[in-house]
Amino acid sequence: MKERFPPLEHEQLTPAQRSAAASIREAGTRAFIAGADTKRLGAMMDTLLRRPDLLLSVLGVSDKLRENAVIPKHLKELAILCVARQQNGQYAWFQHETLARSAGLDPRIIESIREGQRPPGMKRDETVVYDFVTQWLSQHSVTDETFDALRALFGDETIVELLVIVGYFWMGAMILNVAQVPLPGAAPLPLPIRPSRQ
Repeated sequence: MKERFPPLEHEQLTPAQRSAAASIREAGTRAFIAGADTKRLGAMMDTLLRRPDLLLSVLGVSDKLRENAVIPKHLKELAILCVARQQNGQYAWFQHETLARSAGLDPRIIESIREGQRPPGMKRDETVVYDFVTQWLSQHSVTDETFDALRALFGDETIVELLVIVGYFWMGAMILNVAQVPLPGAAPLPLPIRPSRQ
């Protein structure tokens, strides 16, 4: 698999691209900084650098989700893993499986999602988030019952945040899939490939 948008060399960058890349490197705390590979910005950033204005806007959303989150971390990571699994998002899974474990998500839940199965033994909050996210991803909407269960548990502010988390990571998975961004360190693919639906 050939990477379709490899990192740009410094000499290739426009002034706007140089400015965007410098702001990412200076921040240093942004998600997906690509370790020891100093040419890479990481994840979808190298792709989006072709449109630095869009890159900075997308990163603004990412920063808000990380800095001002109201949803508990383990539920945020549960939602992200559901998106990664549904979209065959190898990079997102690679990055977020470890974060999910660190946030306290049960490893059995993680493994069930990896295998495309409904996890047994979820707590109420995990069940409500799982049902909402997987129903939305598979049916492109949710039933009143599913929506009302989420609202009763969390309220509107958390629902809106969850909508943005799922949308952001869906977008990211699709960009990374099309761009064919390799995993850091030539790591093996963490997800079994599921066939796409027509």
